[in-house]
Amino acid sequence: MKAFRRLSQSIRVGLDLGSSKICCWMSHADDLSLLGTGHGASRGLWEGQITGFHALTEALTKVIYETEQHANMQVREATVSLSGAFFTSDYCAFRTPITDRTVTDRTLRNLIHSIVHPHLSPIHIVPLEFWVDQQHNITDPRGMIGKELGGHFHVLWMNTGRYQTLFSCLKSCQVRVTDLVFSGYASALACLDPDEQELGVTLIDIGASSTSLTFFMHQKMVGVSVIPFGGHAITQDIARVFETPIMHAERIKILYGAAFMSAQDLHETIPILTMGERETTTKAQRSLLIHVIQARSEELCALFKKSMEASKFPIACQRIVFTGGGSQLLGLKELAQRVLKGSIRMAKPKILPGAPKSSGEFSSVIGTLLHPQHSENLSIHRPSKPGFLSWLKETVFRS
Repeated sequence: MKAFRRLSQSIRVGLDLGSSKICCWMSHADDLSLLGTGHGASRGLWEGQITGFHALTEALTKVIYETEQHANMQVREATVSLSGAFFTSDYCAFRTPITDRTVTDRTLRNLIHSIVHPHLSPIHIVPLEFWVDQQHNITDPRGMIGKELGGHFHVLWMNTGRYQTLFSCLKSCQVRVTDLVFSGYASALACLDPDEQELGVTLIDIGASSTSLTFFMHQKMVGVSVIPFGGHAITQDIARVFETPIMHAERIKILYGAAFMSAQDLHETIPILTMGERETTTKAQRSLLIHVIQARSEELCALFKKSMEASKFPIACQRIVFTGGGSQLLGLKELAQRVLKGSIRMAKPKILPGAPKSSGEFSSVIGTLLHPQHSENLSIHRPSKPGFLSWLKETVFRS
């Protein structure tokens, strides 16, 4: 029986649960150079919702085992990122009396602990502003004197039953969850520049079954919108129109697909594998394939535009960054610029030593590895007093 090296505190594990694939990466904590990776088809999970507990457990076990074999280390704990339309983005205002007239860590803790819901668990709690009596726009209220402390928060909620089921599933795989991260937030850690986070940006992460729009201002995650459509909807359209197996539809989408028509496409043909007892290969116009993809892509971009128009942060919508596996379609940038009318960048995640080449499909799992050292930069405005970030990270970003 193979003997694994003991997992030390200098090792990080990121686990991304997507609707099409599950990724588990293990890296050094200091330079994030990869020690091992595992990838597998996702089962028992769709749009972030667990559709089969035992199927998901089996899929996770295979991916975790592959990572352990690659790294020659056991996976015992991990930061987990999850996507899906079930997340609830909300804005809350809470207040608490200030005992002894001075704001202390205990006063802040009382304020944070008042953010509760009978059926939901907070995944991210982002302080947008504190106030003490009539003094507003406070970043760090500790040491200030007054009678009442209040705060505005952006809270990302998750159903408590789903939250506990996910933890139970990973526990059955002998993995302890150290933190649970929204995948759009994780992708932002891997793709966004500090200036973009400060000035305002919308990150659009196109997954298989859902697309997340995450809004940032002043280096804070100020809003989230999730659309229950992604790249798999395009694949299904191709499969229906060309009457081809879904796996082949995905393949021709990657090899020949585009979201925007060019003159050359009118004269090209592509091979199509037909469904049935006797599978045969026929020829089809590439222009028809692009027409199918473009129609669904325009619908998706219209949904993106609707979500951005409904957001409370129009400045963040002036700059748009695309990532995720579904964002790699040829011509998507040109189509999105025509529909969304904004400054658009197609993002690649930060490069990790030893990591496979990525054009966006690994943004979330890279972000889970970056989360322990960078999450506070995106979630709260950096205060001047030392120690406040560490306390707030432990108290506020609990999972």
